[in-house]
Amino acid sequence: MNNTNIIPFAPNLVCCCIDEYSRGRFQGRLYCSNVKEPYSLMDLNDMILRMDDYFDEINFPMKAMEQRCFPGTLQKAGVKRCLKKAYDPSILGHRGEKATFIIHVQYRQNCSWQGKIVWADQNKAQYFRSALEMVRLIDSVFAEEVYEKEVSPHR
Repeated sequence: MNNTNIIPFAPNLVCCCIDEYSRGRFQGRLYCSNVKEPYSLMDLNDMILRMDDYFDEINFPMKAMEQRCFPGTLQKAGVKRCLKKAYDPSILGHRGEKATFIIHVQYRQNCSWQGKIVWADQNKAQYFRSALEMVRLIDSVFAEEVYEKEVSPHR
């Protein structure tokens, strides 16, 4: 990843390894620099929530706004784990079977994320202005593969 300008020691850097992908759903692993073991991902929703919880745990990047919830429901318990608070350089070395993304969330403003995502397999980088835009970027990697399966299913 020479020309992607990712800061390899940033605590708000995560590596998302996608091992299976089917019709907008994926499974994989999420590596965070301050957590020894990877998070197992069951789907996109799981990825977003785990990343947001991780950023809350390390309090970086800081939220510009507090999350809202419906009246009468409980907010996140706010249980913090003891993180080792040390950079683990191995997170950039992991690879998914289908794709690998290095995600650098730089800001959490307007109840969303802003940052940069690198498709490590192709050494391509793109900035995103919201979590939804980041999801669309990830999905775009698999769009052609899904299209090929739907157009010519007997290949």
